[in-house]
Amino acid sequence: MILEISSDSGILLHDIPCSWALPVISAPPIPHSATHRISSALRLIHLFAQAKLARSLSAEERNVALQAFAGLMWTKQFYHYITDDWLEGDPEQPRPPEQRKGFRNADWRHLFNRDVISVCDKWEYPW
Repeated sequence: MILEISSDSGILLHDIPCSWALPVISAPPIPHSATHRISSALRLIHLFAQAKLARSLSAEERNVALQAFAGLMWTKQFYHYITDDWLEGDPEQPRPPEQRKGFRNADWRHLFNRDVISVCDKWEYPW
């Protein structure tokens, strides 16, 4: 697939010969500043690929690897979970039910997470 960016025609995705056909998808024209940002991002992706991916990869393997890296970046989210706070509840609110203290991870009072993590599927991650 070829990504074409221009301030006149917007973003165009062209199909390339393969076992399945993709239609040409076009979007409304985009401002020059956005075109510049997207072009800069594509240059950075190209530099990243040169530095990190094995030169022996085929074009298709390279594309898959870059999509995987993009997925890791796209699914970053802030994860803040303090077991002790969750078990004890907010001091300004009613106390949580006692059965919470017998819940999964109740003995992990030492756990204090405040991290940016990549999750496998942002939409289905339970927290």
